[in-house]
Amino acid sequence: MKAMILCDLLQDQGLRLGFLCRFNPYVSLGIETAYLLATTSTAQTKIKSNAGGEIKTFDVSSDANRLNFSGIASAGVKYKIGKGVDVAELRYHQGLLNVTKVAGTYANPYLTWDYQNADGIYKMNYLSFTLGYLINIYSPKKLTVKK
Repeated sequence: MKAMILCDLLQDQGLRLGFLCRFNPYVSLGIETAYLLATTSTAQTKIKSNAGGEIKTFDVSSDANRLNFSGIASAGVKYKIGKGVDVAELRYHQGLLNVTKVAGTYANPYLTWDYQNADGIYKMNYLSFTLGYLINIYSPKKLTVKK
């Protein structure tokens, strides 16, 4: 409502900024759920002879939390073009749970002692930027009242 009043004021003053009135900014907050399907760790032993080091891949899925939650905050803008809208959005994801289990960090003795490799305890935090074009395909039919 306030944006429409501002647009009317701009046009009343003779300013040709009508294109600004087509921008629709927004903010959002939410929670994301993610499920880990599989994860591996590849490690190489230290070179102790001319034969070189051994490279091996380990399945470390049991050392990771399968279910993860993130808090999401985003800000974006929509711009009407034709039958759809252009969207630009900046979104931040803050991990709420550790990806790796504390107990599983040194649980695999081969990774820890033979390959001197251990996963760190961390959360998934990241920033993403999205550009897109949305077309509304829903076309509701008006209800008619029969007399």
